[in-house]
Amino acid sequence: MSARLLASLPLLFLAAACARSPVPCTSAGVCTEGRECLAHRCVPEGSTVATTDARRLVCEADGVSLLDGTLQLPSAGAPLRLDPRAGEATVLHFTPRWQTLREIEAAFLVVFPASAAPARLELSAVEKHPLGGRRLASTRRSGTVRGGGPLRVDVTDIVRSWRGGAPALGLALQSANDEPLDVHVASTERLAPRLELYGR
Repeated sequence: MSARLLASLPLLFLAAACARSPVPCTSAGVCTEGRECLAHRCVPEGSTVATTDARRLVCEADGVSLLDGTLQLPSAGAPLRLDPRAGEATVLHFTPRWQTLREIEAAFLVVFPASAAPARLELSAVEKHPLGGRRLASTRRSGTVRGGGPLRVDVTDIVRSWRGGAPALGLALQSANDEPLDVHVASTERLAPRLELYGR
């Protein structure tokens, strides 16, 4: 084997390693089709960042309200409309099953759009306002689905903070599209919004 070929091997291995490394991301919109942004990396849709022996818990949303606490109750079987023109976030509430886990490895909010059209969702944790009432946390997360499937948003850091004692006041959803986004809320078809938790 020539000296020139030997010298080039480290560069070839380095290039291959770089090619396999996930692309960094801060939102789902920067990932290519078939990939989503989890733990700040573009990974294949449906992936998790949890270990294979992690315990999985599913928490369906058990309440829907506006930020001021007003209940939102769609007609039976009707989807919930997230209208960006209304200027009001919709808040999902969950029973704190994460307290049964001593460690949160990964957590995702999963919602099911009512149509197959491409959709983008923005999400914020709800927190207490220093002057009273509630407000949206300044950090926003987003998820994108290009049609025909569930929309997932990585909320690992939020659920970890809840597990650590922060008030779990809900997750506020807003459509990031110019048009309203309808999402299923009916649990009878297993299409209700839910948290998927992985931990131990």
